Amino acid sequence: LTALLGLDADIIGLNELESTPGAEPLISITTGMPGYDYIDTGPIGTDAIKVGIIYRPTVVTPIGPYQILDSTDDARFIDTKSRPALAQTFQEIATGARFTVVVNHFKSKGSACTDLVPPDPDAGDGQGNCNGTRTLAAQALVDWLATDPTGSGDPDFLIMGDLNSYAREDPITAIKAGSDGAPG
Repeated sequence: LTALLGLDADIIGLNELESTPGAEPLISITTGMPGYDYIDTGPIGTDAIKVGIIYRPTVVTPIGPYQILDSTDDARFIDTKSRPALAQTFQEIATGARFTVVVNHFKSKGSACTDLVPPDPDAGDGQGNCNGTRTLAAQALVDWLATDPTGSGDPDFLIMGDLNSYAREDPITAIKAGSDGAPG
């Protein structure tokens, strides 16, 4: 909690949160962080962990319901590998500006995706196991965001979380290229 408070952030995306019915770790986190609230999603996906969002309600207000990106939205986003992404639109109280935050946790490099068809093991290019899986997740993410999944009517979005990729790896390149495939 001390580290999170030290960020002095108005919105924080979190990874590796317990995702079990009846257990909401963001309650205890925000209880220990006066001035913060959380987006109440309940469990997300089928894994034991999920992503989440905490925010300062004196600075930003959630607008509309949150949305989840998973395999039902786009088959390229394999939610048994990457955790479902969480998107929430916020409005800044002081200015009225709107933007959408999407928290991600793409598939790690630690274990090979040999159970996929076709398999996606380490290609030996320095990007680790499951690089194709992360790249497809990134492409699905930007295409999904281009549809305005939260219905915000605002094109501003912030992608955060654990993309399990470095700056010059394929998933980051796909995000930078955006839904039209042209870096901009």
